[in-house]
Amino acid sequence: MALDELILKRAADHRAGREDYDVLNAGRVVGRIHETVRAGHEVAWFWSIFYRDWPSGTTAHRGYAVDREAAMKALAEAWRGE
Repeated sequence: MALDELILKRAADHRAGREDYDVLNAGRVVGRIHETVRAGHEVAWFWSIFYRDWPSGTTAHRGYAVDREAAMKALAEAWRGE
């Protein structure tokens, strides 16, 4: 498995009953992507890289996206320092 390969795995406890995924790299949880409700009841996806795993040189380690695919793309780009 490549060190830059990221895999989504549904969170075992389905935190708060929403769509929730752990992001794994080399078998280790390095981040999270989950549905959240923002102001105005707008559903969005929040992504984050855990600080201890944040690759040096990246400028962002968390953010919001319109859907799960966009969240995964943004997280992957941040992980690779793009």
